[in-house]
Amino acid sequence: MAAMKNAALETFSRMEDEPGVEFQEDRTIGQFAGDWISTNTSTRGIARISVRTADEGLRVRAFGAGEHGLIDWGTAVAEVFADGANSPGIRAFRTFYEFGFLETWLQAKTERGVLVIASFTRFKDQSGRANYFSREFFYRSSI
Repeated sequence: MAAMKNAALETFSRMEDEPGVEFQEDRTIGQFAGDWISTNTSTRGIARISVRTADEGLRVRAFGAGEHGLIDWGTAVAEVFADGANSPGIRAFRTFYEFGFLETWLQAKTERGVLVIASFTRFKDQSGRANYFSREFFYRSSI
């Protein structure tokens, strides 16, 4: 019995995973602020993202992964969204990038300190390429 109990305790790698311990998510706009790096070192999408608070909500600067380094997508204003219609808690943001031949919507939220970004890319150049969706995970940079 003791061996089973010890094995069960070893499966909890984070304090918030233990029974009776709750993880308190930040539900302020500040949860997004900072510099974030993709957890996928081989990403072909967004490699880094910088988020700053601003009077109009958030300003997002994304950097795509390129063959010879990062590709600066520029800065875009992001809209924030609450948990619900009557909730004061901020839950997510979205922003839009227009590149002429394609456009990309980014939707993001944080989960347990990880920034999760869903991107929706649509080609507008009649190339026949399929529009696509991707989801990537980011950790906050300490730099």
